[in-house]
Amino acid sequence: MKDDFENNIEPQDVEEMCKVLNSSNVQQENTIKASRVTIGCVLFNYFNSRFIAKLCGEWLDVLDLCRFDTALCCRKLRKKFLAAISKHVRISIGSSLNGIGVSVNCIRWLNSRNIDTCSMELNINFSDSNILELGPCQEENSSSDLFLRYFRRRSKSIEGNEDNFFFRRIEILSFTKCTGVSDDLVVKSCRVCPVLKNLNLGGCKQITNVALICLSIECPKLMELNLFNCSELTDTGIISIAEGCSSLTTINLGWCNKISDKGIISLSTTAVSLMVLDIEGCSALTDISMRNIAENCLLLKRLNMSYNSNFTDISLFNLAAHSHLLTSLQIGKCPQISDEGIGELSDGCVLLSELDLYSCEKITDFALTKIVNRCEGLRSLNLSHCYQISDIGLVNLAEKGKALQSLRLCGCDMLTEEALLFFTEMNPLCAVKKDY
Repeated sequence: MKDDFENNIEPQDVEEMCKVLNSSNVQQENTIKASRVTIGCVLFNYFNSRFIAKLCGEWLDVLDLCRFDTALCCRKLRKKFLAAISKHVRISIGSSLNGIGVSVNCIRWLNSRNIDTCSMELNINFSDSNILELGPCQEENSSSDLFLRYFRRRSKSIEGNEDNFFFRRIEILSFTKCTGVSDDLVVKSCRVCPVLKNLNLGGCKQITNVALICLSIECPKLMELNLFNCSELTDTGIISIAEGCSSLTTINLGWCNKISDKGIISLSTTAVSLMVLDIEGCSALTDISMRNIAENCLLLKRLNMSYNSNFTDISLFNLAAHSHLLTSLQIGKCPQISDEGIGELSDGCVLLSELDLYSCEKITDFALTKIVNRCEGLRSLNLSHCYQISDIGLVNLAEKGKALQSLRLCGCDMLTEEALLFFTEMNPLCAVKKDY
């Protein structure tokens, strides 16, 4: 009977079981998640490992697993359960030292139970918006200072320190918008996080090339890096990242105004696996950067090159010739972009599903017609402040843009109410925004 039950488990059975074990008939509303497992543990005798793992994904975080360890279940059953979920554990740490301490204890528990932690994902997120949770410190940089103090206390030595088991499993580290984070904290974090894959330093304006040089040496497995608005960074730091982190798939350099073509050329030549690139507001970049990106990063799917008066149609010609996998493109506030560039782009990048042409004032109905004729899967289009778009272009869009789900037309003063009404009637599922 047991084997028959295991072999016939379907996805809908998982969903139904979750509903049953979450129902008010099984538990009271304020019962902890682990109690659901305790109450229904007799059922686990009949579940295979895949089913158990799926169920746990619906319920459990690491604290629940610790509680489950003391649940009133037989040892054999508990061992089977822990083995089944060993590769499905995620840990998220909030913006408090107490959260870190609890999570360190959880890591110790996982280690003591011989649970495979190689595939674990740890996410540390300190945000200035949660500063009140950090206690009496009121300074702007109190979040990073507290973490640094904790870090120093817990990691006095690399070897023989059991708490380093915690730091050495960190794959995702986020300090987004923590204005107090400096090179010192980033350098020390990188040195004890060798498997780091995702680092978010967005809005950390004190970060300089020093941090990036250390990052390139200590974290060669890095795949995603957010440096949005790290305005002190220059080509030196970007070149270091390019040379040390060749596996990068995602990088955000938005509003890093000191980065020039030299840094982007180095990055695009080395990080050929890039799929997501954000260079919004990098005003020193020119068409030379875009040519190298297009020629080398053939896997590129998402690109934001907005707010740059240096980019011309030549950039779009290069994207059309090489970036055939591109699905999302933002080129708002690039005043030199014209119908000719958009026409070429439409012919070469037919997989586009998102296109932002905000305030590209040279764009006319001709470009709009080319877009809808070639990019049949286009779902989101921003034409706000494209002043030359008229009823003719909107009518063509209404007749052929059947996949559209979002359309922004703010500031398109040549459009009439009749044309807008026609579009909404032809595309009732598309959300249209005309006014602010």
